[in-house]
Amino acid sequence: MASINKNTWLIVLLVVLNLVSLGALWISRTPPPPAQPKGEHFNKVDKFFHQELNLDEEQMVEVKKLTREHFQERKEVYQQIREQKGLLIKELSGETEDTVAINNILAEIARLESMNEKLFIDHYKNLKKVCTPEQLDSLNKVFQRGIRPHGPRNRQHR
Repeated sequence: MASINKNTWLIVLLVVLNLVSLGALWISRTPPPPAQPKGEHFNKVDKFFHQELNLDEEQMVEVKKLTREHFQERKEVYQQIREQKGLLIKELSGETEDTVAINNILAEIARLESMNEKLFIDHYKNLKKVCTPEQLDSLNKVFQRGIRPHGPRNRQHR
């Protein structure tokens, strides 16, 4: 009977310690950054292109249109990638792994990633058509700064 009483107190102590730990984690969490208003990101991108490329009003209108189309297209591709990754996790978390299904999902993710890169290249080409020859050097520099390899940032180019 004494060992049951001892075990009960030990379990209660562990539960209390777990609750205290969870409470401390919950209290110390950092709040998420405030959400940007819907158009604020586009305004920043527009302002950036305007400053970096010294665009005139007609060019600015075209760049805004192209940028919004580009972001919408990429948003749709990113959504499809997220869905495929969700299917992948679901497939991996099953009792048995279907290698064929996993490989098919991975192939679809690779296809979507490739499509995403092609959209990026097409956007660059479309922006080149809007720029004057004098602005092309600045556009190239903007895109060079924007292209970073996956993984840790290469600080040498900063």
